[in-house]
Amino acid sequence: MKTKTSTALCGLITGLLMLAAQPASAQGTLYGVNGALDQLVTIDTTTGAASPVGGPLGGSVLGIDFAPSGTLYGVDRASDTLVTIDTTTGAASPVGPLGLRGVNILGLSHSAFNVNDAPTAVAGLDQSIRAGATVNLDGSASFDDNTDSALLEYSWSFFSKPAGSIAILLDDTTATPSFVADVAGSYVVDLVVTDEQGADSVLDSIIISSDNQAPTAVATVDFGLAIIGTTSNFDGTGSTDPELDLLTYSWAITTAPVGSTATLGGANTGNPTLSTDVAGTYELTLTVSDFLGAGTPASVEVVATTPGNYAEIQIVYACDAVEALTSSQVTTKGNQKAFCNFLKQATKDIHKGKISNAIGKLNQALERTDGCALRGSPDGNGSGMDWITDCAAQEDVYALLTSAIDALQL
Repeated sequence: MKTKTSTALCGLITGLLMLAAQPASAQGTLYGVNGALDQLVTIDTTTGAASPVGGPLGGSVLGIDFAPSGTLYGVDRASDTLVTIDTTTGAASPVGPLGLRGVNILGLSHSAFNVNDAPTAVAGLDQSIRAGATVNLDGSASFDDNTDSALLEYSWSFFSKPAGSIAILLDDTTATPSFVADVAGSYVVDLVVTDEQGADSVLDSIIISSDNQAPTAVATVDFGLAIIGTTSNFDGTGSTDPELDLLTYSWAITTAPVGSTATLGGANTGNPTLSTDVAGTYELTLTVSDFLGAGTPASVEVVATTPGNYAEIQIVYACDAVEALTSSQVTTKGNQKAFCNFLKQATKDIHKGKISNAIGKLNQALERTDGCALRGSPDGNGSGMDWITDCAAQEDVYALLTSAIDALQL
């Protein structure tokens, strides 16, 4: 027949074995029960020495364990009662009957107490957005050990906002609130979730930055006037982004003459092309985007016309350029006036449909301004003398007349 002392010692050994297999306390102290003295003891895990804590437990408490909450529990077998034990005084306080009288409970485990763990808040990933945009938050990834995420209580709040912001969280007690980032800067938002047992999570924070500014599109065309059926080249590579983010391009024909079926080549590049097919104005709009989205768009126009009209416009530009020259840029004022007369005669021939005559007169004018382009300097005295003596001025007029001649030869 077992004595009371041997039974108590067996309980002590069993309790110690169970304690060695799991965390002893929130503070790292290993507790046990000296069954012979009916006393709570602490145990040195290096030497194995047991030190008494307080007075007798007041019963036959044989197994003890810490719940995750930090409370030390035991089983009083004599009264079939779950007890809590004061780790300072060693006093045991009854919690209630176990209803297991006659069952040999020598130790406890955490699961015996059905302890509720606090939930975990998950506010989501940090975001970068544009100032003025609506920010959508999502805390639905928050979780708990025994409460479904959809049944958690959500509490969102601003920890900080940029100076001057009056942003307000909408639906801040749901999993998916929102707010408008009304001022550029960083917004820090906290989330705390509560489970059905009333346990609160540790707060989780998310940072929303609206410092990134929108890019600005810059759209240009090689020449604003085009001959029907020819290709115009556009350029959007002058577009800029304040943060030097990588840009993407999107061009679209926003206006075209009635009946046109023209399409863009390379619409998603920095340098698209357009072949005009009907006379009239074509407007192209460029939108550039960084990783956050589109910025300020820009538009550019090209006017398509017939070869004759194109040549006439070039001739007018050339005559205007010649008439604007100073006396130091021409041989004489008389030659300056005669130059424009050649050009006006060519225009009349175009109107009359005498295209070959027009080309001849344009070539005569071209011979008076081709020295720099063909030989590196203005032609001097003689029958082929240049009437325009300044190379920079020659370059402008030469290009316009060449363009007019090319158009008439199409």
